[in-house]
Amino acid sequence: MDAGADEDESGTVELSLADAPADARCLVVNFDGAKDAARKLELTPGEEAHFSLERLPVGLTTVDAKAYAVSCGSVAWSTVPSYVLEAPLTVRIRALELTRIVLSLVKSGRLGIDVEFEDAGDETKPLTLAVFGDTPYGAAQVVAFPQLIASIKCGECGSGGARRRHQEREHALRYGVLSADLR
Repeated sequence: MDAGADEDESGTVELSLADAPADARCLVVNFDGAKDAARKLELTPGEEAHFSLERLPVGLTTVDAKAYAVSCGSVAWSTVPSYVLEAPLTVRIRALELTRIVLSLVKSGRLGIDVEFEDAGDETKPLTLAVFGDTPYGAAQVVAFPQLIASIKCGECGSGGARRRHQEREHALRYGVLSADLR
């Protein structure tokens, strides 16, 4: 492969910052695609910055960025960023063409997560757990879930006692549970 072919296989991204905040001294931009690349860019708080990031791999790539309150030489894998990109974005970098992207970084937050498990009592007995959407439900919520669905789906049954009887009958027919007073 000659040097000219190597040049054709890279692209350029232009990055401009209006002004860097006081707690952003280093911007790290990652490009994850067929070939991964990363750039560490020193920032001066309160000043504009323009960067031309060259020799980036062409094709679709996912761009992610983080800003740190320390200089780039001090950024380690354990350093907590002061700003992060809300969500990585996918861009196409083309050979010999300038690609412009806008990165909107937001102040990063910290989250502590505690995980607790329901005591199953007897280890041989299975734990009743279901997930509806993104909300987990234990045994008590699973039992009440059909009534909830029936009440949500019952828009045509009016209000008051007639609505309740209609909901109970709908629930019974749908889930095969028919109480003596509904027969």
